[in-house]
This record gives sequence, C-alpha cells and structure tokens, in this order.
Amino acid sequence: MARPETIAGPSHENQSRGFGPRHFPRESPEGEAAVSVSGAELAARLRLSERAIRDLAKREIAVKLSHGSYDLWASIGNYAEHLREAAAARGEHSAGSELTRERIRETKERADHLALKNGQLTADLVEAAKVEREWSDILRGLRGRMLGVPGRCQQRLGHLTPHDVATIDREIRDALTEAGNDEHA
Repeated sequence: MARPETIAGPSHENQSRGFGPRHFPRESPEGEAAVSVSGAELAARLRLSERAIRDLAKREIAVKLSHGSYDLWASIGNYAEHLREAAAARGEHSAGSELTRERIRETKERADHLALKNGQLTADLVEAAKVEREWSDILRGLRGRMLGVPGRCQQRLGHLTPHDVATIDREIRDALTEAGNDEHA
C-alpha cells in the first residue's frame, strides 16, 4: 500500500503560541480513503456553525479539500487537538481560572471569618460560665454569712432567748429561699 498523504496543521508561527504541528493521514481510521464532507455536514457533526467551520479552515484546523469540501477525519482530529490545547492553555492564565481562584479565596476568607466568629461566641460562652461560677461562689459565701447571723446575734446580744434566735434564723432562711426562687431578685 502506498504511503498515505499527510496534512500539516497550522503554520510555524502558531507553534510558538502553543499550537504544535498536526499531521493526520488523509485516510479514515479504518484505512479507507479520506471522507469528503460539505461545510454544513462538518458543522453539524462538530455541532458548530458553518461560519465557525470557515474560521477553523482559515486557522488550518478544518482541512479544506476544495471549495466547500472538507476532509472529515483530519478536520475532526485537528479540532480535537485544538480543543485539548485550548483547555490546557486555560489552565493557569485564563479569566475563568482567575475567577475560580478568586471565588476559592473568597470562600476561604468567609470560612476563616466564620471560624473566628464562632471562636468569639465560644469564648463568650466560656466567659458567661466563668461569670456564673464566680457569682455562685459569691452567693454561696453570702448565704453562709447570712445563716451565721442568728448565732452571732445570740453571742452579742445575751438577752435573746433561744426562741428569739430560732425566729431570726427562720426569717433569714425564709428570705434566702424567697430570694432563690424569685426570678427578679
């Protein structure tokens, strides 16, 4: 079998922009001769407009055989390669990837802000627990001192009868119980 003809891709100047040379045989993958299709049919197969096919032909991606006629297999191969290269070129330097990086940065900042806010709220809760503990200690001490009042009164005021001391003790206990049950105290 004779050596198949090849089709060179875009010119050397495009190679410096990331488009390497393309050489596809003028045969189908099954070894058959090149399949000639119209611009409309190639457009339909690639899901593009005819104008886009003409633009691809100008950039030597769609392989033109004659006026309005294109090599199906070589054009599909070149177009697939073109899409691969375009996707690779978008990797680091495209506006889309810049937007993606910006969105990721913004999301991380929001997460950091939320973590900081949660930490502050947690710290406030810890502070509230600490304050509650302090107040509980203070009120326990006050309760102990108040319950000691009847005994100190009996020592200082020798004329108080045991009934008087028990009455003072009962009044203080009732006041403490009432204060403990009072929602507004």
